[in-house]
Amino acid sequence: LKRLIAPRLQRAVDVVVHPTEPTLCRLVVVDTDTQQPAVDVYITAVEAKEQYVVQGLVCVDVHDALPVSNTLHFELEYRPSMDTSLMWQSAESKQRAIVDFFKKSWNYAELEAADTDGDNTVHEATTTVTAEEIERFNAAIGVAGRDDAPLDMSIVVSWSPLTKCLFDKHVTGSLLDLVHLENTFEIVHATTSEVRYRAGDTIRSAMQITSISNDQSGQKVVAAGTITETSGRFTVALKTTFLFRGKFVGKSFETSKAQYTVHVDSSEKKSILESKEWLTFSDATHFDVGCTLRFDLTSSVTNTEEGMTFTSTGAGYLTSDAVQGEIRVC
Repeated sequence: LKRLIAPRLQRAVDVVVHPTEPTLCRLVVVDTDTQQPAVDVYITAVEAKEQYVVQGLVCVDVHDALPVSNTLHFELEYRPSMDTSLMWQSAESKQRAIVDFFKKSWNYAELEAADTDGDNTVHEATTTVTAEEIERFNAAIGVAGRDDAPLDMSIVVSWSPLTKCLFDKHVTGSLLDLVHLENTFEIVHATTSEVRYRAGDTIRSAMQITSISNDQSGQKVVAAGTITETSGRFTVALKTTFLFRGKFVGKSFETSKAQYTVHVDSSEKKSILESKEWLTFSDATHFDVGCTLRFDLTSSVTNTEEGMTFTSTGAGYLTSDAVQGEIRVC
């Protein structure tokens, strides 16, 4: 509360005592430099209501300076019996309030954290790039006179599925302590030498969490996925890293994907593969010397209080002169 009502220029503080209930008071903090004539004379920045009774609650509301206000509502418990620590706050209720605030701010009211579970959940969205978005992005990066935008705009077009990863139930950090560390882009496919976004492009993006780890700096969350222009002009792989500052314990995991190719060019290789317990063919009709196997694997390492677990799943595909195209065999 002290931090929220700290004095600064253009800030007015009113303390109002209830006219009939002297045990009640109302504290209103108004930032006069956020005047919005179309809405009200001033917008309330912080409002606290306090009831001085045993086990009473202090409610702190933080409003944003927008025509349609979104409120971050904190509840603190007042314990007069505790001489050194009068104010108490539930970490769970604080986290829930912050999550609800950002869900409303980002229009994710339909998103439930309990329904998202790390690398098991893929968030998808389809959007159409507008000329106004390109103009705003180019202005932000200091580019003028162009009607298209560079590869860096991938973050903008994939913003919805990317940020939905932050509401995963295993992400325990506060969104108020969020720091964006880095982005990496990789062009998976492109019909031109340079990927650029144009007005009217329809973009489909899919993102999921690939890693949650806890270290001395805080909780790192890595999300990755693909961004595809639906007419087939390009596909971009995006990987982004977020940091929630603080100290964390609990579940952490890392997921990775890999692809391996084995050319069965001898009977010895064929025999070795047939002897492996982890390789079971659903269709071994065309498995013979001269074929090629491709294995697409997804591996995950999970650390919990009970210990570490490792899992790996995938599929195998076969190509040979005896078949047309590629067939799944395991």
